Amino acid sequence: MGVVTWGCLFGRVIATTPTEAERAERTERAVAYVRADLCPDLTEDDVRAAQEWRAAIAARRVGEHR
Repeated sequence: MGVVTWGCLFGRVIATTPTEAERAERTERAVAYVRADLCPDLTEDDVRAAQEWRAAIAARRVGEHR
């Protein structure tokens, strides 16, 4: 394997990071799937609470710390 430059590394990260529009579309598809197949009564409040919980986990405000 050759040398990887910072520019190459950042280019790969940027190229694979979804845009806000792509993330919104993925979220819409996921919510539609959950409503159709798992939980028909899923509300926008449920979705918002799940997004806040996931953000708290990512920020290490909740969950197990090792």
